[in-house]
Amino acid sequence: MKKFAFILVATVFTSMSVLMAQPGGGQRMTVEQRVDNVIKEAKSLKLDAVKTDSVKAIFTEFYQTQQTQMEAIRNSGQRPDFETMRANNEKLSGERDNRLKAVLTADEWKQWEKKVAPSLNQRPGGGRPGGPGGPGGNF
Repeated sequence: MKKFAFILVATVFTSMSVLMAQPGGGQRMTVEQRVDNVIKEAKSLKLDAVKTDSVKAIFTEFYQTQQTQMEAIRNSGQRPDFETMRANNEKLSGERDNRLKAVLTADEWKQWEKKVAPSLNQRPGGGRPGGPGGPGGNF
């Protein structure tokens, strides 16, 4: 009985350790947190206050729309169609980028593409190899 109790406690402790080691604790970032990250990345461009506010508004709308679509998919109870999700996200991203191009100068846009855009496409924790669609994934 003591051996069983020890194994149970060790298993619980190990499980807790693994869960706590996960980046972000498995919680999704809020729209505001995501927008703040964009603004933090965009500081290297040294945009004026008006442009910074415009970028903030563009990304707030983008992330809110994205969040609304994802919630609808999750609440539908059906298996998500990843190709449709990808197409919708590409459309949203294209619209967002067109709005950004209207706010930024040509030089600022080039700097955005070089410095800011790559950091926005990174997944927290470096992604998840072996997940759906990733290396070793089964999709």
